This record gives sequence, C-alpha cells and structure tokens, in this order.
Amino acid sequence: MRSLNLLVFFGILLASVPSYAGLSDPNELVENSKVDPALTRSTTTWSTVTETVKDWWDKGVTAVTGTKAKSKTSPTPTSVQQNAETVGGPANGTTPESTEISNSNDTSTSTTEVTEEQTLTSPEATPTPVVDLGVPPADTGTSFSELKEAQRQLKQQSVTRTSKPGRKHGANLKVSKTGVPIFPLEIKQTVKLKNGKTKVVMAPLKKIPRLDVGEEPTLSAEDFILKDYKFPLRNVGDVKSLPSPELVMDGAVKALTSRQVVPAKPSVDMEKKSFGVAKVVTKESITKAMPKVGDLLVIAEKPVKNYTENQLKMLTASILYSQGDRCHVLLGLLEDIAKDSKDAKIQSEATFHLGACAHKLKMNSLAFERLSTVIRSENPDFAGEAIELLAQGLPAEHELPFSKLIRDFKAQKLISQKIRDEVNFLTAKGAFKESNYQAAKSFAEKVSEASPRFGQAQYLIGISWYSLGNLGKAVAKLEGLRGWLASQKNPDKNLNSLSAINLARMKFTQGRFKDALPLYMAIDKDHPFWVQGLVEQGWTQLALEDYSGAIGNMYSLHSPYFKAVYKPESFVVRTIGYLNICQYGDAYRTLSWLEHDYRPWSSAIDTYVSTKKLAS
Repeated sequence: MRSLNLLVFFGILLASVPSYAGLSDPNELVENSKVDPALTRSTTTWSTVTETVKDWWDKGVTAVTGTKAKSKTSPTPTSVQQNAETVGGPANGTTPESTEISNSNDTSTSTTEVTEEQTLTSPEATPTPVVDLGVPPADTGTSFSELKEAQRQLKQQSVTRTSKPGRKHGANLKVSKTGVPIFPLEIKQTVKLKNGKTKVVMAPLKKIPRLDVGEEPTLSAEDFILKDYKFPLRNVGDVKSLPSPELVMDGAVKALTSRQVVPAKPSVDMEKKSFGVAKVVTKESITKAMPKVGDLLVIAEKPVKNYTENQLKMLTASILYSQGDRCHVLLGLLEDIAKDSKDAKIQSEATFHLGACAHKLKMNSLAFERLSTVIRSENPDFAGEAIELLAQGLPAEHELPFSKLIRDFKAQKLISQKIRDEVNFLTAKGAFKESNYQAAKSFAEKVSEASPRFGQAQYLIGISWYSLGNLGKAVAKLEGLRGWLASQKNPDKNLNSLSAINLARMKFTQGRFKDALPLYMAIDKDHPFWVQGLVEQGWTQLALEDYSGAIGNMYSLHSPYFKAVYKPESFVVRTIGYLNICQYGDAYRTLSWLEHDYRPWSSAIDTYVSTKKLAS
C-alpha cells in the first residue's frame, strides 16, 4: 500500500511538471496576439527537473510491478516546420509521437517536453501543434564542461616546435629554481677580529672570470598555432534595425540646395622663380643630381688586442675625468699610473690629467709642475691644452718659469689662436722680470689690439724701451697709451696710474717739470702708488720753486690719518721747503720729528744686517 501511494504521488508530480514548464510571460506578445509557448524557450534547468522526475517514476513503477516503466516520449522527435501546414495540423495526416522545438542557434542543450495529456494517457496521443515564431533562446555563454574539454584538447596538442636546439651553460655557473644560470658576485672570507675570534663575512669578488651562459632553444615561426582544435562559435541573434533619421523640412532642404556655388577662377601660369623653381625638372636633371654609389670598401678584420692593467686604469680615470667633478678622487690614481706605467704615451696622458685636476682644484704648484712636464715633452696630444690651462689665472710666482717654457717651446703651432695673446703677454711679463727687456718687448708687440691685454702690453713695451736706454721711444709709447686709455669708455684705473707715474718720472728725468706735474696729479687717490706719487710731486714742486705747495702736500701726509704709512722722504721735502722760505724753526722741528720716528728703525736695520747673512 505504501508503494502504491508513492507511485500515485510521482504520477501527479510528473503530470504537473510540463504545465509549469509551459508557463509563458504575459508580457511577451507577438503581432498576431498569440502567446509564445514556453516550449520555444526550454532551458537546461527544466530539462533536468523533467529527467529527474521521470527517473523517480521509473523507480516507483519498478517497485510496484517489478517491471521497468516505458518512456512516455518518443526517442526520435520531429521538428515542426514553420509553414501553413504546421499551423493547420500535422503534415500528411501522420500523428507524431512527440513534438520538438529546435533552434539551430542553441548548441548546448535540446530538451523534449510532453503535454499533460500525453503523460496521463497513452503514448500514441496526438499533441497540439506549436508554431515556431523565430524567437532565439538566451545566450547562456560557454559552459564549464566546454572549457574543460578545450583544456584537455590543448594538453594533447603540441603548441610549439623547436627549430634549433639550445646550448647548455658553462660548468662554473649554477642554476636557479627557474633554470636561469647565475654567478655569485660575493665570496665568503674568514676575518680575524680584535678579540681573537674569527668571523665569516661576504666580500666582493675582485675578478669575474669569463662566463658562458649558454643559449636558449630557437622556436619555429609556427609557435602557438593549434591545427586541430576548433572552439565552437555561437551564432548572432536577429539583427535589429537602427532608428531612421529625423525628417528634414522641405524649406531647410531648399535653403541649402538653392545656394549658388561660386565658380573657381581659371588657372594662372605662375612664375617659377617665385617658388624657388628656376628650371623645369626633367629626367636628365634628376639623373645628374642622383648620387653615384661606388663599390663598398672591403673591411679587413684585425686581431683583438687585450688591454693591460695600466690601460684599464687609464680608461677608468678618463671616464671619471670626463664627469668633471671627480678630480679629488683621481689624484692618487693618476699619480700611480704616471709612476708605474712603462708606456710613454699612457704616462704622458696620466701626467696631463693629473696637472689638469690639480689646476681645477687650485693646487697651483702641483699643476704647474705636472703641466710643465707635458709642455717640455711637446706631446702633440696634450702640450697645447697644457699651455692653455696654465695661461688661465697663472700666479705671479710662476710667470718667470712659464716664460722660459714658452720661449724654449719649438712647436708653436700647438698653441691655439684663442689663447695666443694671453700666452704672449705672460711670456713678455716673465722675460721683463728676468731683465730680458728685448724678449719682453718682442713678445708684448705680438699682442693684438682686440685682446684685453693690449693696454698692459703697450705699457710693458714702454718701460722695456726705457730699460733698454731709449728714453724717447719709451715716452712716445706711454703717451700713446695715455691717449688710447682716454678713448676707452671704461679705462683701467690701475694701468692709468702706472702709466702716469712712470711717464712723469721720465719727464722729470728729462727736466720737463711742468709736463711731469699734471701726470703726478693724475694718479688715482685709491692707488697704492698715490703716497709715493705725492712725495715725488713735492720734489717736482721744489724744482719749480713752488715751496709752499710742496710744504702743503707734505703737511697733508703728516696728518694722523697717514700715521701707519712709511714716508720718511716726505719730511726731507718739507724741510727743504721751509729752508727755501727761511722758516728755520719749522725746518728744525720737521727734522726732529723725522729723527724721533725713524732713528729706531735705522738702529734695528743695522743690527739685523750685522747678524744675518745675505740680509742686505
């Protein structure tokens, strides 16, 4: 009895499933106002429910009757054709066992559903025909089973092919977990500590050997191409037409179409010269303009030459020197290369860069020592640049040795034109310090007027003529210099004062006191020679019998403002002035002042000269 109740329950449930499965959405209406049957939208979920219920039905029948229940549907469904015959009734008067609604766009599932009458009556009952209105099923995407099937097929196929095998790495390399060759840049070293214990530390590797990382296999051009596998594609559903554009009023169309188009002007033959085309381009002119391609030069391979240790050091030093701010690091390295290298070329290069770095760091003595060595070697690669470096801000103590270097330098063509005036002036100045006045005059005359050293060079020529005993040419040269300074917008005050005091002395020597007096007065008051010039002006005033003027100028120097200035000669000039105007008491007091201030100096000098060798 319990089995019979269970069988009746399953029968009722099976009969009700198609009714629920066939419910349609009341919103889905077609043009002929017929409801779309749910059979045209069968889903996998309802198919699964139907199959499950049928399994339960079979089990229940088996439990009651002991025989397997027969299927209520035909194993071979037929498709309903979309024509007038199908709507009116079955074709050819046949009665199909089951009706199936098929859709070519749905490739994943196909479900056969039965009506309530077919389930509760015999399997030979005729079903109600259904019209396929062409509504495509919803696209459910790619199922998980399809992806698993694609993965299985991909594993079975070979997606790459090796056209050239690789080569294994060297024996001195290890391999990481991913198969990449690696080489350690640090090694373990045992270091002894101060307390006597030892410690293992990692130290950088000093020398890296030649490494062979091998080669990877080369893949063919057919990589990742699957020949057999074809992934199923889903068909696109019905295409909906786009909305029609908005209508345009006739008035707007006429307004646009009734406009008159202004005709283009006829072509005019323009002058070719105005466009940069002087002649007509022809095939012959193009042929002449085409470059001629000659035979390629045969490149001869040369053997590779390994660098020595000093060459590698010099390469490192050159790279650091090119960065411009590494001279403080390079001094020691360049000094070692210059001492240890047996190659003269590398030694000369290291010496030059050492001098250049010292010059950049304002280490003038070291710079002059190293760069003068390069200049004496007359190295064509570095001698000219060494002269250029020394000529920039040369200290006064190095002017004389620099002048000797240039005068002995035979390869004058290595001196660049942009620094030639500066080099000639410094050479002339050093020669004058050496009392070689002829060489000083000769090199000073080579300084061009465009050089900023032109005025100083003219002054040097003037005093060189005076030192050579030619007073007339010396005076003429300095007078010309005074006129040139007057024509300058910003004359050199120092040069103005030097030329004035020296020209005044020369005129004083010639007895031209009236010409010398304004020159002494032209000395700038902030110049170091102003006090000496004022004293010499006093001597000139005495020679012109202007005793009061001489006394007044010296009286100004004897004010407390000039207390720290060394001026013993001014007391002599003042005393002579008083004597000439018969002021004997003032003359005596002036000499007493001189004796009081400067006699201790005389005693101290006598003591120093008597106790020190070469003191004089």
